[in-house]
Amino acid sequence: MDSSIQRELQSFVSREVCYCQSALVEELLNKEIISYDDFVNLYDEETEEYQEVYEYWIVSEWLAERLKQAGEPVIKSDFGTWWGRTSTGQSIILDSVIEKIYRDLQSL
Repeated sequence: MDSSIQRELQSFVSREVCYCQSALVEELLNKEIISYDDFVNLYDEETEEYQEVYEYWIVSEWLAERLKQAGEPVIKSDFGTWWGRTSTGQSIILDSVIEKIYRDLQSL
């Protein structure tokens, strides 16, 4: 990936993705304060397979809508809006869904 695009993607992610809150969301789920029923796209629309979530990130409302449109798991509750990230172990800027959303934004 070109270093200038990488810097732009990093800036985009810094604006739209706030914090990893995996421990908090897991605790809210365990205590049944929020439910898996509150998720959108927990199952892939095409394959109907469960999308395993590895991390929960609090994201902007704008990004949450784009992630939902892209088929990514998103949960909205009175406590926040989280993206259920289905990958782990790499920078968010390397997630193909993030790059696609960013590129779509640039083409507007």
